[in-house]
Amino acid sequence: MTLPNLVQRPERLTAFPPFVQSGCVLHNFCVDGDQTLIQGALDATFKTPSNGAVSYTAIGSKLFLSVAEIARITSLDPGDSRRGWMQEIDVTVWVMACVTGTLDLRWIPLWLFVDSAPAMATGREVYGFPKQIGRFDFSPQDDPARRFSTQAFAIATYSPESHAAWAPIIEFEPIVAGPPPPGGTVLQDLEALAAHAVARLREGVTGIESGLLNAVSRTLAGGGGVLGFLKQFPDAEDPRLACYQAIVEADCQVIGAPNVTLTPQPYRANIHSYASHPLAAQLGIAEGWQEIGHAVVVHFDFSIGLGRNVWMAAT
Repeated sequence: MTLPNLVQRPERLTAFPPFVQSGCVLHNFCVDGDQTLIQGALDATFKTPSNGAVSYTAIGSKLFLSVAEIARITSLDPGDSRRGWMQEIDVTVWVMACVTGTLDLRWIPLWLFVDSAPAMATGREVYGFPKQIGRFDFSPQDDPARRFSTQAFAIATYSPESHAAWAPIIEFEPIVAGPPPPGGTVLQDLEALAAHAVARLREGVTGIESGLLNAVSRTLAGGGGVLGFLKQFPDAEDPRLACYQAIVEADCQVIGAPNVTLTPQPYRANIHSYASHPLAAQLGIAEGWQEIGHAVVVHFDFSIGLGRNVWMAAT
């Protein structure tokens, strides 16, 4: 299929990939979910619209919630690289999955909050990231006991009189008197990070195939990964229909040797649910404050490449 040229109007918000993200500080938290509900969310997003052509299988019942503070994002596109760079904060709910019937690992973002309109537009329109605007209140990066609070534009209950407003959605705070992590805070390399991630996946779960866990370990130790998205746009005449719908994947890769540590104290999380943001009903995340253990902190640079369509709906 021959595609038309994109009309590049002056008000274009999107930037063109591939990108390099430099000076990223990532806090990654592990939260319990319900594997059946997580799988249902994956199926509704990918398997159902593609009639089974693309299917991802959740690995265990853990959800990975990340807080990424990216100091500099630069497009490698020959034209956009001359336009400048930007910063971004994003808070994401990730599912670790595999392509059904294979050992091919995929990272699937199901909820994602960012702090800028260009970041939201580029993520949604180019790749299919489920980005929405959020508000963030983080303690400074040099704070040894950092706190993170994210607000979303939410509707508590649906009714004709309901009013969308900013509301807390994801909060993390340290348990200051909590015990230090066994073995200390330093993870020597990506292999150690991979071993830590596999140990978290195994917590409270039986029956995860050893082949899948080995695949997780190899992928994380190699510093690479594949992201999966549903990209779609509602039709103007009937917005309940999609005028465009595709499943997109993109490669990401760590650049250089990252610095990886564990927080000196464990954390607790408070995940809020609303009619507009049903994280409890969709993924099985417990509401209210819950202890979630030590967070992984990674200082690194990484790249994300051009997307590729692995499935497109006929139009």
